[in-house]
Amino acid sequence: MNSHRYVMTRTDFDTIILPCLVQFPWIPSSSEKDWNGDPISDAFWRLSSPVYQTQARGRESILGKCDDHAVFTIVQSMRTTYELLATAVLRKMPQVKLVATHQQCPACRKLDGTVMEIAELMAEYIAGNPRFPHPLPSTEEPRWCAAPYFADMLQPNQGDDPDFHAWLVKTLGKGPAASDARHERAAALKGSARCWPSEDRYERF
Repeated sequence: MNSHRYVMTRTDFDTIILPCLVQFPWIPSSSEKDWNGDPISDAFWRLSSPVYQTQARGRESILGKCDDHAVFTIVQSMRTTYELLATAVLRKMPQVKLVATHQQCPACRKLDGTVMEIAELMAEYIAGNPRFPHPLPSTEEPRWCAAPYFADMLQPNQGDDPDFHAWLVKTLGKGPAASDARHERAAALKGSARCWPSEDRYERF
């Protein structure tokens, strides 16, 4: 494993990520069973995997029990965000600058450019109450605010493996430089998706 990159373990997933899912009322309790009679937490772990085949197995085992797309998106986002924060700790980065786009709610968009302490963000995950991502009020479909980008983490550190930095850039969605392109794409796809908020209303892209 790259000494400058943290990769989620099952133990950390069970002790850190699972408790964080409780704040999303539409995600089944980790004590429930999937269609195979196995703990549904096993399905959540598979959903968080970067491997498509493993993700598919997780989705199949909860299909019909809940909104599998919404659960998949949140579990992926939480794992990725925590891995990035833990990676920042390994790289001895005390702070990170948040970059908000149209994917964030109005409140989180106001944090654009804010410098935050890595230790603070990590502590929120450990406490089971991370601010990114977080649920949004809704009486219908599940809705949530996506995690922002961590701009400073796009810069390579001296001695970084080029492959590691390429992974970092890919994981972060290329950061603020791609913001305008994402806005243009959102406008072009308006009417085809369902979970990100607009200024004063929830828009279906």
